[in-house]
Amino acid sequence: MIDTLRLARGQRLIAISDVHGHIRQLHALLDKVQYCDADALVFAGDYIERGAQSLPVLEFVAQLYARNPQNVRLLLGNWDMGILSAIEKGDCALLYKNMQRFKAYAGNTLYNEMCARVGMDSGSESAMRAAHSKVMEKFGALIRFFLERPIVLDAGEMVFVHGGLPHGGLQALDPGHPYGCMKFDDFLWQDSVFARPVVFGHMPVVNGRRHVPCALPYFDARRNVIGIDGGCGVKHEGQLNALLWRDGVFSCDCVSGDLPVVRAKSAQAESADSLSEHYFETVSVLGREGPLARVRHEDTGRVLWTVASRLWQKDGKSHAETTDYALSVEEGDLLRVVYQTPRGLLAQKNGVTGWYYGAWEA
Repeated sequence: MIDTLRLARGQRLIAISDVHGHIRQLHALLDKVQYCDADALVFAGDYIERGAQSLPVLEFVAQLYARNPQNVRLLLGNWDMGILSAIEKGDCALLYKNMQRFKAYAGNTLYNEMCARVGMDSGSESAMRAAHSKVMEKFGALIRFFLERPIVLDAGEMVFVHGGLPHGGLQALDPGHPYGCMKFDDFLWQDSVFARPVVFGHMPVVNGRRHVPCALPYFDARRNVIGIDGGCGVKHEGQLNALLWRDGVFSCDCVSGDLPVVRAKSAQAESADSLSEHYFETVSVLGREGPLARVRHEDTGRVLWTVASRLWQKDGKSHAETTDYALSVEEGDLLRVVYQTPRGLLAQKNGVTGWYYGAWEA
Protein backbone atom coordinates (compact mmCIF):
# COMPACT_ATOMS: atom_id res chain seq x y z
CA MET A 1 0.00 0.00 0.00
CA ILE A 2 2.88 2.39 0.81
CA ASP A 3 5.96 2.84 -1.35
CA THR A 4 9.05 4.85 -0.44
CA LEU A 5 11.44 7.18 -2.23
CA ARG A 6 14.58 8.76 -0.86
CA LEU A 7 15.82 11.85 -2.63
CA ALA A 8 19.50 12.61 -3.05
CA ARG A 9 20.82 16.02 -2.10
CA GLY A 10 20.13 18.42 -4.95
CA GLN A 11 17.87 15.96 -6.79
CA ARG A 12 14.84 17.48 -8.47
CA LEU A 13 11.40 15.95 -8.00
CA ILE A 14 8.57 16.31 -10.53
CA ALA A 15 5.01 15.36 -9.56
CA ILE A 16 2.11 15.00 -12.01
CA SER A 17 -1.44 13.76 -11.49
CA ASP A 18 -4.69 13.25 -13.39
CA VAL A 19 -3.38 12.91 -16.94
CA HIS A 20 -6.72 11.34 -17.90
CA GLY A 21 -5.74 10.00 -21.31
CA HIS A 22 -4.04 13.17 -22.61
CA ILE A 23 -0.77 11.87 -24.01
CA ARG A 24 0.09 15.01 -26.02
CA GLN A 25 -0.13 17.22 -22.94
CA LEU A 26 1.96 14.73 -20.95
CA HIS A 27 4.75 14.69 -23.54
CA ALA A 28 4.60 18.49 -23.81
CA LEU A 29 4.79 18.95 -20.03
CA LEU A 30 7.76 16.62 -19.61
CA ASP A 31 9.51 18.45 -22.45
CA LYS A 32 8.67 21.84 -20.93
CA VAL A 33 10.18 20.99 -17.54
CA GLN A 34 13.13 19.28 -19.29
CA TYR A 35 12.63 15.98 -17.52
CA CYS A 36 15.64 13.67 -17.43
CA ASP A 37 16.43 10.31 -15.82
CA ALA A 38 18.26 12.00 -12.93
CA ASP A 39 14.97 13.53 -11.78
CA ALA A 40 12.59 11.79 -9.41
CA LEU A 41 9.27 11.51 -11.25
CA VAL A 42 6.05 10.81 -9.34
CA PHE A 43 2.67 10.16 -10.93
CA ALA A 44 -0.19 10.49 -8.44
CA GLY A 45 -2.73 8.41 -10.35
CA ASP A 46 -5.71 8.73 -12.70
CA TYR A 47 -3.86 8.06 -15.93
CA ILE A 48 -6.98 7.05 -17.83
CA GLU A 49 -10.43 8.02 -19.15
CA ARG A 50 -11.86 11.46 -19.99
CA GLY A 51 -9.32 11.67 -22.84
CA ALA A 52 -8.98 9.78 -26.11
CA GLN A 53 -5.56 8.18 -25.51
CA SER A 54 -5.64 6.33 -22.22
CA LEU A 55 -3.81 3.29 -23.57
CA PRO A 56 -0.81 5.28 -24.90
CA VAL A 57 -0.60 7.03 -21.52
CA LEU A 58 -0.50 3.70 -19.64
CA GLU A 59 2.09 2.27 -22.02
CA PHE A 60 4.29 5.38 -21.91
CA VAL A 61 4.19 5.69 -18.11
CA ALA A 62 4.94 1.97 -17.71
CA GLN A 63 7.93 2.41 -20.04
CA LEU A 64 9.21 5.33 -17.94
CA TYR A 65 9.06 3.11 -14.87
CA ALA A 66 10.72 0.14 -16.58
CA ARG A 67 13.54 2.35 -17.81
CA ASN A 68 14.19 4.02 -14.46
CA PRO A 69 12.59 2.16 -11.52
CA GLN A 70 14.95 3.80 -9.05
CA ASN A 71 13.58 7.29 -9.69
CA VAL A 72 10.06 6.79 -11.09
CA ARG A 73 7.08 6.12 -8.82
CA LEU A 74 3.55 5.36 -9.95
CA LEU A 75 0.52 5.57 -7.67
CA LEU A 76 -2.95 4.19 -8.29
CA GLY A 77 -5.94 6.50 -8.74
CA ASN A 78 -9.63 5.78 -8.37
CA TRP A 79 -10.27 5.69 -12.13
CA ASP A 80 -7.32 3.37 -12.64
CA MET A 81 -8.48 0.96 -9.96
CA GLY A 82 -12.13 1.02 -11.03
CA ILE A 83 -11.72 0.59 -14.78
CA LEU A 84 -8.68 -1.70 -14.77
CA SER A 85 -10.36 -3.97 -12.21
CA ALA A 86 -13.49 -4.07 -14.37
CA ILE A 87 -11.45 -5.02 -17.43
CA GLU A 88 -9.59 -7.73 -15.52
CA LYS A 89 -12.86 -9.18 -14.21
CA GLY A 90 -14.68 -8.85 -17.52
CA ASP A 91 -17.37 -6.59 -16.06
CA CYS A 92 -18.60 -5.54 -19.49
CA ALA A 93 -21.85 -4.09 -18.13
CA LEU A 94 -19.83 -1.47 -16.27
CA LEU A 95 -17.45 -0.97 -19.20
CA TYR A 96 -20.33 -0.43 -21.62
CA LYS A 97 -21.93 2.07 -19.25
CA ASN A 98 -18.58 3.86 -19.01
CA MET A 99 -18.37 3.99 -22.81
CA GLN A 100 -21.84 5.51 -23.07
CA ARG A 101 -20.87 8.15 -20.52
CA PHE A 102 -17.53 9.22 -21.97
CA LYS A 103 -17.13 8.31 -25.61
CA ALA A 104 -19.32 11.15 -26.89
CA TYR A 105 -17.09 13.93 -25.54
CA ALA A 106 -13.77 12.17 -24.89
CA GLY A 107 -13.71 10.28 -28.18
CA ASN A 108 -12.69 6.99 -26.59
CA THR A 109 -12.45 4.89 -23.47
CA LEU A 110 -9.60 2.63 -22.41
CA TYR A 111 -11.49 -0.58 -23.17
CA ASN A 112 -12.50 0.73 -26.61
CA GLU A 113 -8.83 1.43 -27.31
CA MET A 114 -7.79 -2.04 -26.18
CA CYS A 115 -10.48 -3.71 -28.29
CA ALA A 116 -9.43 -1.71 -31.35
CA ARG A 117 -5.78 -2.63 -30.80
CA VAL A 118 -6.65 -6.36 -30.94
CA GLY A 119 -8.94 -5.87 -33.93
CA MET A 120 -12.24 -6.39 -32.10
CA ASP A 121 -15.47 -4.40 -32.07
CA SER A 122 -16.60 -2.72 -28.84
CA GLY A 123 -19.80 -1.01 -29.93
CA SER A 124 -22.10 -3.07 -27.73
CA GLU A 125 -21.94 -4.91 -24.43
CA SER A 126 -22.03 -8.26 -26.22
CA ALA A 127 -19.17 -7.19 -28.51
CA MET A 128 -17.17 -6.16 -25.46
CA ARG A 129 -17.70 -9.60 -23.94
CA ALA A 130 -16.58 -11.30 -27.15
CA ALA A 131 -13.38 -9.24 -27.16
CA HIS A 132 -12.45 -9.81 -23.52
CA SER A 133 -10.25 -12.88 -23.87
CA LYS A 134 -8.16 -11.27 -26.61
CA VAL A 135 -7.87 -8.04 -24.62
CA MET A 136 -6.60 -9.91 -21.57
CA GLU A 137 -4.20 -11.97 -23.65
CA LYS A 138 -2.69 -8.77 -25.06
CA PHE A 139 -2.94 -6.40 -22.09
CA GLY A 140 -3.29 -8.60 -18.99
CA ALA A 141 0.28 -7.97 -17.86
CA LEU A 142 -0.11 -4.19 -18.24
CA ILE A 143 -3.40 -4.23 -16.33
CA ARG A 144 -1.95 -6.27 -13.48
CA PHE A 145 1.14 -4.04 -13.34
CA PHE A 146 -0.96 -0.95 -12.66
CA LEU A 147 -3.34 -2.69 -10.25
CA GLU A 148 -0.29 -3.65 -8.19
CA ARG A 149 0.87 -0.03 -7.84
CA PRO A 150 0.92 1.45 -4.33
CA ILE A 151 -1.63 3.90 -2.97
CA VAL A 152 0.72 6.19 -1.02
CA LEU A 153 4.31 7.31 -1.52
CA ASP A 154 6.45 8.31 1.46
CA ALA A 155 9.19 10.46 -0.07
CA GLY A 156 10.73 11.54 3.22
CA GLU A 157 10.30 15.27 2.77
CA MET A 158 6.67 14.85 1.70
CA VAL A 159 3.89 12.32 1.12
CA PHE A 160 2.03 11.66 -2.14
CA VAL A 161 -1.44 10.19 -2.56
CA HIS A 162 -4.10 10.40 -5.24
CA GLY A 163 -7.12 11.50 -3.23
CA GLY A 164 -6.00 12.36 0.30
CA LEU A 165 -5.01 11.06 3.72
CA PRO A 166 -7.16 10.59 6.81
CA HIS A 167 -6.68 12.70 9.91
CA GLY A 168 -3.54 11.32 11.54
CA GLY A 169 -1.64 10.80 8.30
CA LEU A 170 0.15 7.57 7.46
CA GLN A 171 -0.43 6.12 10.92
CA ALA A 172 -4.21 6.32 10.40
CA LEU A 173 -4.28 4.46 7.07
CA ASP A 174 -6.61 1.48 6.88
CA PRO A 175 -4.98 -1.20 4.67
CA GLY A 176 -8.36 -2.88 4.30
CA HIS A 177 -9.92 0.16 2.65
CA PRO A 178 -7.37 1.71 0.27
CA TYR A 179 -10.05 3.15 -2.03
CA GLY A 180 -10.76 5.87 0.52
CA CYS A 181 -7.33 7.36 -0.15
CA MET A 182 -7.97 7.36 -3.89
CA LYS A 183 -11.48 8.83 -3.95
CA PHE A 184 -11.41 11.37 -1.13
CA ASP A 185 -13.75 13.91 -2.70
CA ASP A 186 -13.75 16.51 0.08
CA PHE A 187 -10.06 16.34 1.09
CA LEU A 188 -9.57 19.80 -0.42
CA TRP A 189 -11.96 21.24 2.19
CA GLN A 190 -10.92 19.16 5.21
CA ASP A 191 -9.38 20.71 8.34
CA SER A 192 -6.76 17.99 8.92
CA VAL A 193 -3.24 19.37 9.45
CA PHE A 194 -0.16 17.30 8.57
CA ALA A 195 3.43 17.35 9.80
CA ARG A 196 4.81 16.93 6.27
CA PRO A 197 3.44 18.29 3.00
CA VAL A 198 0.78 15.99 1.52
CA VAL A 199 0.67 16.26 -2.28
CA PHE A 200 -2.58 15.05 -3.84
CA GLY A 201 -4.59 15.08 -7.06
CA HIS A 202 -8.12 13.81 -7.78
CA MET A 203 -10.01 17.09 -7.28
CA PRO A 204 -9.32 20.01 -9.66
CA VAL A 205 -7.77 22.69 -7.48
CA VAL A 206 -9.90 25.42 -9.05
CA ASN A 207 -12.83 23.94 -7.09
CA GLY A 208 -11.18 25.00 -3.84
CA ARG A 209 -10.62 28.61 -4.80
CA ARG A 210 -13.46 30.92 -3.84
CA HIS A 211 -12.51 34.19 -5.54
CA VAL A 212 -10.13 33.65 -8.47
CA PRO A 213 -10.49 30.51 -10.66
CA CYS A 214 -6.85 29.43 -10.82
CA ALA A 215 -5.83 25.93 -11.98
CA LEU A 216 -2.19 26.11 -10.85
CA PRO A 217 -1.14 23.96 -7.85
CA TYR A 218 -2.92 24.88 -4.63
CA PHE A 219 -0.71 25.43 -1.56
CA ASP A 220 -2.44 25.42 1.83
CA ALA A 221 0.33 26.36 4.26
CA ARG A 222 -1.89 26.01 7.33
CA ARG A 223 -2.84 22.40 6.59
CA ASN A 224 0.44 21.55 4.82
CA VAL A 225 -1.30 20.16 1.72
CA ILE A 226 -0.67 20.78 -1.98
CA GLY A 227 -3.28 20.01 -4.64
CA ILE A 228 -1.93 19.53 -8.15
CA ASP A 229 -4.92 18.47 -10.29
CA GLY A 230 -5.25 21.13 -13.01
CA GLY A 231 -8.52 19.74 -14.34
CA CYS A 232 -7.07 18.14 -17.47
CA GLY A 233 -9.92 16.31 -19.21
CA VAL A 234 -12.41 17.45 -16.57
CA LYS A 235 -12.66 21.19 -17.18
CA HIS A 236 -13.04 22.78 -20.62
CA GLU A 237 -10.14 25.07 -19.66
CA GLY A 238 -8.29 22.34 -17.76
CA GLN A 239 -4.51 22.04 -17.81
CA LEU A 240 -1.86 19.52 -16.82
CA ASN A 241 0.30 20.68 -13.91
CA ALA A 242 3.77 19.71 -12.77
CA LEU A 243 4.82 20.36 -9.18
CA LEU A 244 8.59 20.82 -8.96
CA TRP A 245 10.70 20.48 -5.81
CA ARG A 246 14.40 20.74 -5.12
CA ASP A 247 16.09 21.08 -1.72
CA GLY A 248 12.95 22.32 0.02
CA VAL A 249 11.89 24.81 -2.65
CA PHE A 250 8.64 24.32 -4.59
CA SER A 251 7.75 25.68 -8.02
CA CYS A 252 5.35 24.64 -10.76
CA ASP A 253 4.74 24.60 -14.49
CA CYS A 254 1.82 23.64 -16.69
CA VAL A 255 0.61 22.84 -20.20
CA SER A 256 -2.82 24.04 -21.30
CA GLY A 257 -5.31 22.25 -23.48
CA ASP A 258 -6.16 22.90 -27.11
CA LEU A 259 -7.80 26.32 -26.73
CA PRO A 260 -7.52 28.99 -29.45
CA VAL A 261 -5.07 31.79 -28.68
CA VAL A 262 -5.69 35.51 -29.28
CA ARG A 263 -3.68 38.67 -28.59
CA ALA A 264 -5.14 41.42 -26.40
CA LYS A 265 -5.19 44.84 -28.09
CA SER A 266 -5.92 46.80 -24.92
CA ALA A 267 -5.09 46.63 -21.23
CA GLN A 268 -7.58 45.70 -18.52
CA ALA A 269 -7.35 46.04 -14.74
CA GLU A 270 -7.95 43.03 -12.51
CA SER A 271 -11.24 43.06 -10.65
CA ALA A 272 -10.86 43.85 -6.96
CA ASP A 273 -13.67 41.67 -5.67
CA SER A 274 -14.76 38.50 -7.44
CA LEU A 275 -16.47 35.16 -6.99
CA SER A 276 -15.61 31.78 -8.47
CA GLU A 277 -18.83 29.75 -8.54
CA HIS A 278 -18.46 25.97 -8.78
CA TYR A 279 -20.51 23.23 -10.40
CA PHE A 280 -21.69 21.80 -7.08
CA GLU A 281 -23.17 25.11 -5.86
CA THR A 282 -26.78 26.14 -6.42
CA VAL A 283 -27.89 29.07 -8.58
CA SER A 284 -31.19 30.58 -9.66
CA VAL A 285 -31.54 31.42 -13.35
CA LEU A 286 -32.74 35.02 -13.69
CA GLY A 287 -32.79 35.27 -17.48
CA ARG A 288 -31.05 34.43 -20.73
CA GLU A 289 -29.34 36.54 -23.36
CA GLY A 290 -28.32 34.51 -26.40
CA PRO A 291 -25.61 32.04 -25.36
CA LEU A 292 -25.44 33.53 -21.86
CA ALA A 293 -27.52 33.19 -18.73
CA ARG A 294 -27.80 35.56 -15.79
CA VAL A 295 -27.75 33.67 -12.49
CA ARG A 296 -27.86 34.39 -8.78
CA HIS A 297 -25.43 32.48 -6.59
CA GLU A 298 -27.62 31.25 -3.74
CA ASP A 299 -24.95 31.21 -1.02
CA THR A 300 -23.91 34.85 -1.52
CA GLY A 301 -26.78 36.43 -3.46
CA ARG A 302 -24.32 37.68 -6.05
CA VAL A 303 -25.53 37.94 -9.65
CA LEU A 304 -23.20 36.67 -12.37
CA TRP A 305 -23.23 35.86 -16.08
CA THR A 306 -22.48 32.35 -17.20
CA VAL A 307 -22.25 30.58 -20.52
CA ALA A 308 -25.61 28.80 -20.78
CA SER A 309 -23.95 25.50 -21.71
CA ARG A 310 -22.38 25.53 -18.24
CA LEU A 311 -25.80 25.32 -16.59
CA TRP A 312 -27.06 21.94 -15.47
CA GLN A 313 -29.85 20.47 -13.38
CA LYS A 314 -29.80 17.99 -10.52
CA ASP A 315 -32.68 17.10 -8.20
CA GLY A 316 -34.68 20.04 -9.51
CA LYS A 317 -31.95 22.59 -8.73
CA SER A 318 -29.80 24.61 -11.12
CA HIS A 319 -26.02 24.61 -10.94
CA ALA A 320 -23.39 26.49 -12.91
CA GLU A 321 -19.65 26.94 -13.17
CA THR A 322 -18.77 30.58 -13.70
CA THR A 323 -17.02 33.66 -12.34
CA ASP A 324 -17.24 37.44 -12.46
CA TYR A 325 -13.46 37.76 -12.16
CA ALA A 326 -11.88 40.16 -14.68
CA LEU A 327 -8.38 39.17 -15.77
CA SER A 328 -5.39 41.46 -15.37
CA VAL A 329 -4.35 42.04 -18.99
CA GLU A 330 -1.65 44.11 -20.67
CA GLU A 331 -1.73 45.08 -24.32
CA GLY A 332 -0.11 42.27 -26.32
CA ASP A 333 -0.85 39.53 -23.78
CA LEU A 334 -1.73 36.14 -25.22
CA LEU A 335 -5.05 34.76 -23.98
CA ARG A 336 -6.53 31.30 -24.41
CA VAL A 337 -10.19 31.56 -25.34
CA VAL A 338 -12.47 29.37 -23.25
CA TYR A 339 -15.67 30.91 -24.69
CA GLN A 340 -16.32 33.84 -27.01
CA THR A 341 -19.54 35.61 -26.00
CA PRO A 342 -21.36 38.86 -26.87
CA ARG A 343 -20.26 40.29 -23.51
CA GLY A 344 -16.57 39.49 -23.96
CA LEU A 345 -14.15 36.60 -23.82
CA LEU A 346 -14.05 34.08 -21.03
CA ALA A 347 -10.33 33.46 -21.29
CA GLN A 348 -7.36 31.92 -19.55
CA LYS A 349 -4.03 33.56 -18.76
CA ASN A 350 -1.23 31.89 -16.79
CA GLY A 351 -3.57 29.24 -15.42
CA VAL A 352 -6.24 31.74 -14.34
CA THR A 353 -9.67 31.96 -15.98
CA GLY A 354 -11.65 35.20 -16.14
CA TRP A 355 -13.36 37.74 -18.37
CA TYR A 356 -11.65 40.01 -20.86
CA TYR A 357 -13.80 42.84 -22.23
CA GLY A 358 -11.29 44.57 -24.51
CA ALA A 359 -10.44 44.31 -28.18
CA TRP A 360 -8.40 41.38 -29.44
CA GLU A 361 -6.97 39.86 -32.60
CA ALA A 362 -6.41 36.27 -33.64
